Amino acid sequence: MRIAKVVSGVVAAAFSLGALAQLPPASVFGSLPSMESPSISADGQRIAFITHADAQSFILVANIEGMQVTSAVQVNEGKLRNVFWASDEALVFTASTAETAPAVPGSVETAAPYGVNLAGDGEVTRLLAGRDLRAQRTGMPTMFASSGAQLIGWERSTGNVLYPKLEVPDFDRVLYSVDPKTDRQTVVDRGSRFTQQWIVDEDGAPIFRIDYTQNTNSYTLLRRERRSWEIVFSESVEIPEMFVYGLDAEDRLIVRTRRSGEQRYGLYVLDTNSGSIGEPVLASDDFDVSGARIDPYTHRVIGSWTAGRGPVWFDEEFIEHQALLDEAFPDESAEILSWSANRERFIVGAQSGDRPPAFYLYDASEPSVAQIGSAYADLQGFQLASREPYSYTARDGTEIPALLTRPRDADGATPLVLLPHGGPAARDVAGFDWLAHFI
Repeated sequence: MRIAKVVSGVVAAAFSLGALAQLPPASVFGSLPSMESPSISADGQRIAFITHADAQSFILVANIEGMQVTSAVQVNEGKLRNVFWASDEALVFTASTAETAPAVPGSVETAAPYGVNLAGDGEVTRLLAGRDLRAQRTGMPTMFASSGAQLIGWERSTGNVLYPKLEVPDFDRVLYSVDPKTDRQTVVDRGSRFTQQWIVDEDGAPIFRIDYTQNTNSYTLLRRERRSWEIVFSESVEIPEMFVYGLDAEDRLIVRTRRSGEQRYGLYVLDTNSGSIGEPVLASDDFDVSGARIDPYTHRVIGSWTAGRGPVWFDEEFIEHQALLDEAFPDESAEILSWSANRERFIVGAQSGDRPPAFYLYDASEPSVAQIGSAYADLQGFQLASREPYSYTARDGTEIPALLTRPRDADGATPLVLLPHGGPAARDVAGFDWLAHFI
């Protein structure tokens, strides 16, 4: 079975010989993306995404059939980071701002969640706002009071989302079920000031909790029993190196860590009786495993990814879908970004070293893919330089991996601009890079 690849007439018209022969305007590379964070609704009928125009940021909602925009929400709350569906009637987005904090020099960037009521007039509501007068007495910013925007999970039965909130004056972390339309909050679980994380089941009920006490270096995993939390294991670690993601399809608890004596982080099964690290789910001798993919409808771990290596799926359905997409995009990296509850419709992002990311609707029932947008729509049709893997040897003999972007039709030596990546826990990956392609 193969995927029928459909490109709309508008998109196809952009690929003209005239455009291929021209250079795009420099200003296009400095523009904010025209489509970011596309997300499909649970019923597979609509998408929501972030866009920018005239120095303003918007969240647009469009019907998939005909891509007709039905809602446009201007966002002035900060820098938009992502948007996703909480229910068919509500969206949640994350925005960050820079602000000062007690005993912290300069300013720090903090994030907060907001809800959008699509059943009303698209009202935007700040979620988990710090209304407690005790927070004002401590001089603690409301961004810190909400513990950032750490989404724990979804309550699909209610349309609510699960977020922790740092409560003062005791600074305990409390897990709330939050209505994204009204910010109505219901306590789900009360942690301690040392609680770092919760893991929830398919219904959104907490089943595991992680506490870390910095002054004693105590890292503790707890399991929810009928009426209380029971310790699975507790160990002394100066710097925690374990992140717990959740259960997989076989009810195994999946964590990201590294074994003693090993250099790379991988995904492993954690024995919930002994607390020992078991068999690897995904590990590499060359790269750290970046993280896990969670199904938003089941909270199960269904995949992973490694920077620059593409997605790896553990779920058989997604393995089949990825194989079809790899065949449909032989010269690009295709990644499943979002999917409907019945797993029939997907949003897919695809990019290569000579063009910016484009977004597609993948309909598995046909199967077919059709382009619905581009991260940089004004660059469509222009043939960019190709950004290719390249390695070189340093003076001490170390082989250094890099990415080389040469001007099209360049012959011989050209001036070199070096763009070091951030770090140390970072690396550049192949694909579109607005700064490299601009230069």
